Amino acid sequence: MIRFQNVTFKFPYDDFALLEDATFTLQDGLNTILCDVLSGKTTICRLILGEILPQSGEITIDGKRFSPKEHPDVLYLPQNPTFFNGRSVLFNLQYPAKVRKILPQTQQRILQLATAFGFEKKLRQKVKNLSQQEKTQLALARGLTVQRKNILFDDFFDNTCTEPRQLLQQRFPFCKTAVVLTSCPELACGNTVVLHGKKCVYQGDAEGAKQVVRSLCWLKEKLN
Repeated sequence: MIRFQNVTFKFPYDDFALLEDATFTLQDGLNTILCDVLSGKTTICRLILGEILPQSGEITIDGKRFSPKEHPDVLYLPQNPTFFNGRSVLFNLQYPAKVRKILPQTQQRILQLATAFGFEKKLRQKVKNLSQQEKTQLALARGLTVQRKNILFDDFFDNTCTEPRQLLQQRFPFCKTAVVLTSCPELACGNTVVLHGKKCVYQGDAEGAKQVVRSLCWLKEKLN
């Protein structure tokens, strides 16, 4: 469980806050954070990861606070994942385990993931030659090579992925807390938080969240 309690955050070079006294809970299981453009999806991820700290309030994961010097058990998958584009698919799949010095123990798992995601015949292919859809699949496969209890999907899913719930249950069955951060109401599923005007204005089921969004001027065109 990830908890934001009365969190306020602003960058020192801005004269406005991205979050102001915001309180919400990301429960065990699948969660969605629906953000307007001023709420800062990536900033929320950085706060959870402990890369930056709020000016006030606290953020906890299973009741524990993390500082920038610590590394919470969180996998972060951004909209545009970073790869070694000039290296092979296999090199990119192995990299997380290699830097953690656990490659020998995970080699079989990596090969199984390569097969599950359709890369068994492309292991020597350079990432720069993959399609965008294949890169998305590679990012998912790479994320699975080292198991994490908490996963953040920062605008990772596009409008064509109408069932992130099914995908997450199939690919990340071990995950304790999964959080999809998006500005697209159609992707909302599970426990859903709506952030608007620097605060949490709703937390509950996805259908209720969509009704709240309909009442806001933000992204109305997406629901018409």
